[in-house]
Amino acid sequence: MERPRKINFPLLMLTSLFLLTQTAFALSLTLSYDDTNKNVQRDQTEEEIYLAIENDDTNTLNSEENSTTATLSALQEMDSTTQNITSADDPSISSTDLNLDETETAVALSLDADIPEPAEPAPTPKPEIKSVVKHVNADKLNVRQEPTSQSTLITSIKRGDKVTYFETVGEWARIITWTDKKGYVLAKYLVDSADKVDKVVVQAPPPQETKKPEEKPEENVVASRGTEEAQEEVSSEADKLADEIVAYAKTWLGVPYRWAGNSKNGTDCSGLTYHVFKHFGISVPRSSRAYSGIGTKVSRSEIRKGDILMWDTDKNGTIGHVGIYIGDGMFIHASSSKGKVVTRSLSSYKEKYMGARRVIK
Repeated sequence: MERPRKINFPLLMLTSLFLLTQTAFALSLTLSYDDTNKNVQRDQTEEEIYLAIENDDTNTLNSEENSTTATLSALQEMDSTTQNITSADDPSISSTDLNLDETETAVALSLDADIPEPAEPAPTPKPEIKSVVKHVNADKLNVRQEPTSQSTLITSIKRGDKVTYFETVGEWARIITWTDKKGYVLAKYLVDSADKVDKVVVQAPPPQETKKPEEKPEENVVASRGTEEAQEEVSSEADKLADEIVAYAKTWLGVPYRWAGNSKNGTDCSGLTYHVFKHFGISVPRSSRAYSGIGTKVSRSEIRKGDILMWDTDKNGTIGHVGIYIGDGMFIHASSSKGKVVTRSLSSYKEKYMGARRVIK
């Protein structure tokens, strides 16, 4: 009788474990392949959807509203497809999460479509430059076309002359002279008032060595000097008043011409002279014809600033037009042909000249 064989339990257990291990490995490969296949399918689906969206956008460029609607519809379809695929593969992802993604996408598209273009900033207005009156504090001051010493010389002005000052450019000041010449002068030679203008002291010539005792040179020099100083004081006061009258008259430049007008809303020639001199307490007629008998008669070669000029514009031997001489061959008047108050060269005015009268003392 054969002896029964003994079962080798250790070998049996090892064999069973080996089979279980191989079975588990095969199952894991199967599951991994299925997941990969599903993911590939889902990626292909999304890519097809995006391609469809791009095609829709290209075909509907002319209508922004239709483009937005098509895009949102495509996104909803994509999200729906993705939700079905994801829900089937992974039940842990809820529909709430998918709805949130859809909402965020729609909001982003809406913001991109509604963002307005930034408005161009309004230009900053340039500050207005106010003019002031200044005085020349130099014996001779050159007026240049540009703020450089090599620029073209326009004219020259002298000590005590008034100018209209606007601004300083470096060491130069932009000004207008009383003869309406625009240009630049060195700013250091301008002062704010006539009191700050340096007075030039003229020294008497040294006495000659050979003089006769009976001539009494010292007494003659003193008497002559006193007379000259008295004349200079009178002339200086008159010139100062004339400068102020001319400066005030220029504030009327551009006022409309109006026959019988007597204000800055409109004026005629005699209305201008009447108001200018009245401003300084000097009474002159309101009618141009009455100017022939006022003040002192002045020859044309001796006229100076502030003198009243007269013309026969009606060709009847009477005064029909008046103006105010402002120096340098120029005068200011209310011109009916120009339609406003202007300055003009005396030599270019072709009306019959009837003389000048001086009312400044």
